[in-house]
Amino acid sequence: EDYQPVITKLVVKSGCVSIEWDLGKATSGFIERSEDKLKWIEIKTVKAKTGSYKDPGLQPQTTYYYRIQVDDDTSDGYTVSINTEGDIDSSKNEGVSGEDKFNQMLIDVSSDMGE
Repeated sequence: EDYQPVITKLVVKSGCVSIEWDLGKATSGFIERSEDKLKWIEIKTVKAKTGSYKDPGLQPQTTYYYRIQVDDDTSDGYTVSINTEGDIDSSKNEGVSGEDKFNQMLIDVSSDMGE
């Protein structure tokens, strides 16, 4: 089955976002974060098919966007966003072709800001 790498879970806890991923058919890639979907910062190189990473030191009440990229893929992939209050919105970037694989992706987000 040929499917794209995806971020499968985002969880906010105490100013930290926990990210889980599935690389699909790829063998390595990297996770990027953005606050505006224009300027992306690479935050983690991933070499395992599935795994998790904690992105610490984030600002409260801020929306962050995450995506996973692989070296042999020229598309922008899927972008998921999370607000550090715990709200989530997920969308495909423009230019992603093919069937809507996003429907096969479960995003389970819970919020605990430690307040």
